[in-house]
Amino acid sequence: MCVAQCVCLSSPSPSLSTLSFHPLFPPSLSTLSFHPHFSSLVHAGKLEVLDVYSEKEKQREVDGRIAISAAVKEASTTKMAHRDELLKHLLKDAKHNVSLMASSKSYETLLKNLLVQALVKIEEDAVVIYCRKEDCGVVGKIIPTAVAELKKIMKEAAGE
Repeated sequence: MCVAQCVCLSSPSPSLSTLSFHPLFPPSLSTLSFHPHFSSLVHAGKLEVLDVYSEKEKQREVDGRIAISAAVKEASTTKMAHRDELLKHLLKDAKHNVSLMASSKSYETLLKNLLVQALVKIEEDAVVIYCRKEDCGVVGKIIPTAVAELKKIMKEAAGE
């Protein structure tokens, strides 16, 4: 059973409520061109769909930027945590090596060389030396040799 409606061109354009089309036979483009009101509604619907699509596309772009930012933040946090762990390990190793050095035979020479280097750098006439309680005897013993070496270095630098 086919349902069709005839529209006369001489009569005024029927309103949308009087238009009826069979669901299996949608109107063709030529039929839509005869009904400007219907065409404008279709055009408005298309614009609305395009606006919705545009908004969703913008939201997808924003979500993508947020995801990238979150990934960068996560990578940075992981990198900082790994770096912190490495620094803790390095500090632990350094403390261990210093404690081993303090008990070695070359510790006195190391302290003397460090003291001479510090005296050359600060270039002061009077210096207060702070040391560990355990090192007071060693430091007291190396001060005269460090001062003698400093004088020797200064004379060589002055060209005497």
